[in-house]
Amino acid sequence: MGVFGQIRSRIEKILVYNTSRRLEAEGRVKRAPTYALLAVEPSQLALFEQQISQLSKRFDRVIALWPKAEAPRQLPANVELVELSSNVTSRWQLIEKCADGFVFPISLLKPLQADHVSHLKHHLFAIGGANLVALHKFDWNEATEGVQAEHDLSLIPVPIVDPDYAIFDQRFWKLDGDAFVGENEAVALVGQARARQFGMVACNDLLADPVLPRIASHSFERLDLVEQVVRSPRLVKAASPATLGLWASTWDALGAKFDKRSSSELQETLREMLERNKSFSDDPANQVKTLVGKTTRQRGQR
Repeated sequence: MGVFGQIRSRIEKILVYNTSRRLEAEGRVKRAPTYALLAVEPSQLALFEQQISQLSKRFDRVIALWPKAEAPRQLPANVELVELSSNVTSRWQLIEKCADGFVFPISLLKPLQADHVSHLKHHLFAIGGANLVALHKFDWNEATEGVQAEHDLSLIPVPIVDPDYAIFDQRFWKLDGDAFVGENEAVALVGQARARQFGMVACNDLLADPVLPRIASHSFERLDLVEQVVRSPRLVKAASPATLGLWASTWDALGAKFDKRSSSELQETLREMLERNKSFSDDPANQVKTLVGKTTRQRGQR
């Protein structure tokens, strides 16, 4: 990262910190509108009319990109349709209408669990607003056997998510919808998270069947994921040896590469954080190796 990038990153961190302090002082961290953000395809008009009544009850507002000029005759008062046009081609360009609350990108074709809103908000509050939480199916039973529930958030840092099963707080993210135009939504979201140094984590879901999007294996490395952990002290505080083992096995399954760049400073920071974790009993140094994996030395390193 160049000097300009470091300055921008520092400014963004200060802005996020100030936003967090202000929202906490005003008691508004958890009290904000919930927005459903979706794009309705021409083939989904009937599906929209079938689902919109229920969706309008589950979210405070529904913002939808609409494929034609004519709208349904009757719409719930909290539903807003914006016509697809040459200037508005992505649902993310409607993100300014969600500026004061929690955004739930959804799809009419993907089922939502009964407690979709409360489930995702619960995990977002646990990890902090300067992050994104999404659903993903994985088995915690074996990895968390004997682990006290209060010390385990059931969250895994991931390199990419399915946006249609995610939640984020736009008051922190301040996304610019134009960055998504013409781009793969999941990949664009990764870029936005990296630019802000925000975390992307997955929480388990037993009802729906979300699947992480496919990306090229060279798109991320294990240290990128470890960096997310280090930036989220709440993750480390709630971690256990079983939790870290599950993270490592999940990253293996996702194809996270072992890093070629030096990682000594990051490893040391993570080791110190684990040592301060009162619920952690295993050797932190070995657990760090479990997460980082088999690093490859750069040419010229000893």
